Amino acid sequence: MSAELVRYSVSDSIAEIMLDRAPVNALSMALIDALLAALAKARDDDAVRAVIIASAHKVFCAGLDLDIVRGKPGIETKKFLERLYFALNDTQYRMGKPTIAAIDGAVRAGGMTIAISCDMIIAGDASTFGYPEIDVGLMRLARCSWASPSMQRPRSAWDCSARSCRREQHWIAHARLRGGLPPSRPLS
Repeated sequence: MSAELVRYSVSDSIAEIMLDRAPVNALSMALIDALLAALAKARDDDAVRAVIIASAHKVFCAGLDLDIVRGKPGIETKKFLERLYFALNDTQYRMGKPTIAAIDGAVRAGGMTIAISCDMIIAGDASTFGYPEIDVGLMRLARCSWASPSMQRPRSAWDCSARSCRREQHWIAHARLRGGLPPSRPLS
């Protein structure tokens, strides 16, 4: 595990994994490998009962380090994306204990992948979430069946703040308590 990219500690049966690649935790192969190693360490430690992933910086994660794709063969990008999407998802899926993304800053692109791979996201008021790669054609905006209507609105880049996400989650929780979605706010 690369100590300069990820800090790992355990206290009171909770593993804390701190992303620490200044200034914005841009994702590199080394950072992803360090994160995966830290998650595996937490998974294999019977004393750990929960895992928190957070940032040592103001920004949780700004996404892909563009040096990975600039002037490099496509196979290198493919290897990185396989680690980010497949290995991270598999590791989180098989974790066997809850993982929490603790966020109080910007989360963009690949950082969203890290956050949403966790079982829960706790977002402070300074949190913002988005996929700016939509603007440059690297990703099509997928409409999720679970997303609320305002999160599905057509925009060039999907972006939302913690406050609007909490408002949407409140609406979804309210709909579930009522036994269904309000007819005036269909999901599709």
